[in-house]
Amino acid sequence: NCNNFHKRLSAYNNRNQVVERRYYGTDGKLTNYKDDRFAIERCEYDDRGYVVLVAYFGKDEKPVACQAGWASSKAELDAQGRSVRQFFYDAKGKPTNPSKKIPEEFYKYDQWGNLNYMASADGNGKLIDNPQTGWCIRRQIYDLRGNLLEEAYFNKEDLPVASKTIGCHK
Repeated sequence: NCNNFHKRLSAYNNRNQVVERRYYGTDGKLTNYKDDRFAIERCEYDDRGYVVLVAYFGKDEKPVACQAGWASSKAELDAQGRSVRQFFYDAKGKPTNPSKKIPEEFYKYDQWGNLNYMASADGNGKLIDNPQTGWCIRRQIYDLRGNLLEEAYFNKEDLPVASKTIGCHK
């Protein structure tokens, strides 16, 4: 199938939330999910039931980075359960290399819950420019219906920059 596995086994916690998924091939051995590098995915949840940790493991059951460049991710959530800070770690449990995946991201939301600020950081709270995108900060403005009206990009000094991925500042 297009997901590259024959069988998926899932384990659940007492809230009926998936805590582990394992992917197997027709030979009965662990296989990678789709065209990614992981064969096992594990999740942890906070007391409110929100995902706060995702980790990937290879066919050898050791930590492995997914195609996005990280092996585990830990989220800090606000009172509404939205991610306000997210950390990304490599297979050794250290912050990811920024050239592969920014190790830390900050998020802020407007009064209606729209994501209106995102910033890249070094894993210790210090803002850094993202080598993949060319920007550190993205700001967004929405109308009262939640329609995105403006999106703009800035470097770590909060100066306007063009995004490498879309080729403009806003």
